[in-house]
Amino acid sequence: MTTTYQPWNDYTADGATKRYTFGFPYLSRSHIVVTRNAGAPALFKFIDDHTVEVHTLFGEPIPAGEPLKIFRATPDLDAFADFKDAALMTATDLNRARLQVLYLVQERSGGLTGSVSTVITNLTSEIETISGALDSLAYSQAILTAGLRTLDELGARAVALESGQKAIQELVDKTIADVQAANGAVVTRLDTVEAQQANLSASVNQSIATLVSADLAFSSRLDSVKAELDALGDPDTDDREVERIAASILGSAVAEATSTYTQARQLETLEARFKDVDALIEQESKVRSDADGALAKDILTLQTQIGENLGQIIQDLETSIDRVGDRVVKVESQYSLKTMAQRADGKQVFAGIGLNATASDDYTGSEIVLAAQRLVFVDSAAPNGTLQPMFVAGSVDGSPTFVVPSNRVGDKTFPGRVLVDGAVEARSIAADAVTTDKLKAGAVTIGKLDVSLGTNLLKSSTFLDGLSGWTYSDNLGGITTSVNGAGATWKPEAMDAASMFQGNQNYNGQDIASRFSELTSANFPVIGGERYEFSCYTGLHRAVGRILLVFVDAAGNAVGVFNSVEDNAAAATGGALLSNWKRLYGFGVAPTAAASARLLIRKGPTQAGQSDSWLFATMPFVAVAGPNQTRPSPWTTSGLGTTITPAGITTPSLSALSANIGTATAGRLQNAANTTWIDLSASSLSFGGDLTYDPANGLRVNKLAVIDTAQIAGNALSKTSSATSASGTATLALGLTEQSTVICMGSVDSPSPHQDWAAGTSTIALSVNGVQQSTGSGIGSGCSTMACVTLPAGTHTVTGSRAGSVGTVSLATIQFKR
Repeated sequence: MTTTYQPWNDYTADGATKRYTFGFPYLSRSHIVVTRNAGAPALFKFIDDHTVEVHTLFGEPIPAGEPLKIFRATPDLDAFADFKDAALMTATDLNRARLQVLYLVQERSGGLTGSVSTVITNLTSEIETISGALDSLAYSQAILTAGLRTLDELGARAVALESGQKAIQELVDKTIADVQAANGAVVTRLDTVEAQQANLSASVNQSIATLVSADLAFSSRLDSVKAELDALGDPDTDDREVERIAASILGSAVAEATSTYTQARQLETLEARFKDVDALIEQESKVRSDADGALAKDILTLQTQIGENLGQIIQDLETSIDRVGDRVVKVESQYSLKTMAQRADGKQVFAGIGLNATASDDYTGSEIVLAAQRLVFVDSAAPNGTLQPMFVAGSVDGSPTFVVPSNRVGDKTFPGRVLVDGAVEARSIAADAVTTDKLKAGAVTIGKLDVSLGTNLLKSSTFLDGLSGWTYSDNLGGITTSVNGAGATWKPEAMDAASMFQGNQNYNGQDIASRFSELTSANFPVIGGERYEFSCYTGLHRAVGRILLVFVDAAGNAVGVFNSVEDNAAAATGGALLSNWKRLYGFGVAPTAAASARLLIRKGPTQAGQSDSWLFATMPFVAVAGPNQTRPSPWTTSGLGTTITPAGITTPSLSALSANIGTATAGRLQNAANTTWIDLSASSLSFGGDLTYDPANGLRVNKLAVIDTAQIAGNALSKTSSATSASGTATLALGLTEQSTVICMGSVDSPSPHQDWAAGTSTIALSVNGVQQSTGSGIGSGCSTMACVTLPAGTHTVTGSRAGSVGTVSLATIQFKR
């Protein structure tokens, strides 16, 4: 039986995962190498001893579908244990020396330690080129690995072989001899010049390998120039600094020709390291041609690093032609230049420019892409003059965009027409700048005016009105739907979230494709041949979530179904922070027969071993997508917009400082804070709770400050009556509908002058319903009296009578209403 051990792990990136694990042992973290896309070095850092976080230059996950390899590269120029005469040999030193040799054997043999014939088979397609200059730096090893593999197909790493690793030399020599005897001719040459004193070493190496077989001609060359200070301090004590001080120049060239393709790659690397300070320049060139096309690619990288502080410049040039049969289907050329600076705290800033020209069956066009926070110009005649920012990264209505500073654009007159592909906002037009004399025929005549409020095609995208505009179905049973049913903890701030809750174990663990519950939006119109994007923020607990876009024809039959790019397998659970939600998204082209579409939010059964499960959904979105769009657009609310026709205005929101309205039909009128409202459907009225009305209790004033009586209409609070008589008695009749308080007043005018003036007297008596209430008298003048009475509902008689005088009797009453 052959014992197999593999010192590497292969992965295929999913576009989301950053952390990867490996299980093989190693002697030092610096021996671990990560490559991507068939050999390119990948940026990574350790999370723990067997977990690394791999990311792109800008901190993003590796793109989906890209191959990723984690492997061990044990250095063969460094002995991990030095033994001297009379030295004390320890088990630790012996084990480290043994493991170093064992690991080198495993790595040289492709991971197989028990069968030389298997090694030979492996090396037939993956020729191991001999090198004399790989240092122990993981980054440099990864770069050299990328340059020496036979482009897309050679998988073995080019390594150096020192005389101190005799066992490895014998293994490689025997393997090459066997390949030569069985399959063709192999020729290798190794030139090495080395010098070493104490902890200083210098070396020059050249390694050449060629192979010719029935269907393959392959050749490679590796040049290495290196100077190194291995460690500082006394080598006979433990007081030594282990940081490496080294400079190296690595060069490699690979050429390959087969019956189906030819290709070549060249890599040049310069690196200087002083402890944690590193500088590197790398240039990689690649060409390939076969029956289906041709490719030429060149990448130049400059990098400096001190600790976690990193600076990098990458220039990438590529041109390619693809052919199917005798027809060329795509010609593409592109150039990109990217610069990046990263602080030790992880803060990154970058700038870049990209040029692309594409001519294919699907797309023909060109573009220039800029990535920067601002675009700055300087006068070429005054290179030391003031920098003038032309475009600055900013925000309009909360959406990121680039703006032109107002002090950079003065009054301009543009000859001809100015065409706006989009919209001109009213705030961008000066007051009185557009007048009817500047419009054709002095007016705007239009049958229908649509003002879009956004791009979201869904009729209900906020769940503000609950699940209105959505329908529900399931084949699980026992599902409860709600909006914000789990409380404010499980919805984003200032947004609402729909939910589906399964409180049972029906169909536990079954696939979401066959067993599910789902919310379905109302249909919205689409155009056949158009490309659409769809998305929704989701939170899952103990279940899997997915969204789908379904296109239907005029008869309501489904003619196309598109799933989201990925599911939410409870990776994001939702909550008050939107960052804890997973935005599922996808793209689909409407079939020619499609007349409308609908969005489905689907929840799978409760996972096996669990008793219940939840799905939360918020901010669903559907919109027309660009032809090359790969990521969802920023979310906006439903784009129902405003429609103006002769019949009226239809809009989801209307704001005005003043309005003249004849008849308004509404269910509820309220202020923004919802403290004052008129609910017409329930016939109730409230002004902040101080004034309320309802049919059962009538109108109630709960808080009264000051009422200006000048603003009270006549007889609003009281009612007056009066009568006069010269005969001596005046009478009033009062009709009361309810118990009331009445003030009665009577008077007699001053008597006219006559012979009895000096001794004349006057008297007035005031009676209600024949009962005297008060009297008044005067001597030589008029008199008056007043009474206040409470009277029940009914008819009452008030009488004022004069005695002993000749003046006119006046009678008045004031009735106070409740």
